[in-house]
Amino acid sequence: MKIRLLFCLLLPLVAVSQKIVSANRISEKISIDGYLNCKKKKINVVNDVIENIQFKKRDKFNIIASFEVIEHLFSPKNFLLNIKSNLTNNGLVIFTCPNGDGFDVRFLGRRSHTIDHEHLNYFNTNSIRILLKKCGYKPLEILTPGKLDVDIVNNYIKENEVVIKDYFYKKIFEKQNKLLRQNFQDFISKNNFSSSMLVIARKL
Repeated sequence: MKIRLLFCLLLPLVAVSQKIVSANRISEKISIDGYLNCKKKKINVVNDVIENIQFKKRDKFNIIASFEVIEHLFSPKNFLLNIKSNLTNNGLVIFTCPNGDGFDVRFLGRRSHTIDHEHLNYFNTNSIRILLKKCGYKPLEILTPGKLDVDIVNNYIKENEVVIKDYFYKKIFEKQNKLLRQNFQDFISKNNFSSSMLVIARKL
């Protein structure tokens, strides 16, 4: 069985696999090099926003993947609805985005790199589930598999000579116990407290 896969990208296209159609969400001036590179490699590319694309029924996709895009959009709902319209029956959407409820965001607040003027939406594991259901998807996996939350906070504390008063966090960060920090990071990831979120949902 042939599986058709679509990537929706925010960054310039540099290299993608054969037999992939890609929709790029960035201005032509910035993305033109990646677009031309794909064309040279005879990869089928659509250089447009997905809202402007409607594939024929026979050309719909089994999987549409989007990495670090949805948090930048004025209408995440329209984005997911447009993706759905280009999926086959029971097709999958797979995407990543920041978790606005993640550990480093909660700990650092506005000092977190996740709090960015380019990020218009701050989803968490609950709000993204609600949005998916409203758009006609069944959420299959909503994970926070991040591995860097503790390192991000630890580096910020060291670089800015932050004084920690909380006993619990002092144990983790001031003693510089690598094993303890790793165990804490594992706990964060497994319990959906990481600031990096991975979502897999099926079209209903």
